Amino acid sequence: MRIALGSLLALSLVAGGCQTSRSQYPQDAKALFGSYRAIDAEGLFKVVAAEPEHFYIVDLRPYYIYAETHIPGAVSIPFHLLNERQSNIPKFEELVLYCDDRSCMLDDEAAKVLLQAGYRHINILDDGIKGWLDKGYPTSSGDKP
Repeated sequence: MRIALGSLLALSLVAGGCQTSRSQYPQDAKALFGSYRAIDAEGLFKVVAAEPEHFYIVDLRPYYIYAETHIPGAVSIPFHLLNERQSNIPKFEELVLYCDDRSCMLDDEAAKVLLQAGYRHINILDDGIKGWLDKGYPTSSGDKP
């Protein structure tokens, strides 16, 4: 099943669901970029619609912002609590990390932390929740973190 999911994700990324660089980001973020994948809202929507049970989506924004609106199925793990709640994140699932938009670097910082902890299936929602909202994709509100 992992092979099929990996193929589906790779196909989506190649078919235009991936931003190939984050040129507007600082050099250290660009150096790390090869260690995880960036995916845009359209690419994420497609792969999660196909196999939602294989993705663990993490909203890194503060909980009160998460409660207002978030991607359905996302869990709230505010960046400042990442080390404390890291054990709640499954190591062998496809992870999707997101924050506000391209200017937010919390997803890059979270990816660094998780890579150092041994996580290997990390995806960054390149446009953040803003890209998701701009596409008109479904959202949720409330929910427990």
